[in-house]
Amino acid sequence: MRPEAWPSFLFQSGCIGRELEGIEERKLEVVTREANRGAYFIAQSVTNLGLVNSYVARGHPDWLFELFVNESRNF
Repeated sequence: MRPEAWPSFLFQSGCIGRELEGIEERKLEVVTREANRGAYFIAQSVTNLGLVNSYVARGHPDWLFELFVNESRNF
């Protein structure tokens, strides 16, 4: 959404690209915040509330259950 900020992400995108090189079937996609509300709310909870436990290791938080159920029905 802000091309002037793209140079700031070159390092991160390079790291991600190198990590994904060995995976044959992969797809990276840019989606709107509204299309991925679960990830947005998780990021906000880490940033604003200091909830730094790994959601990847523990699964989604209980308070997002309904959101993920509803999102999965939209696909």
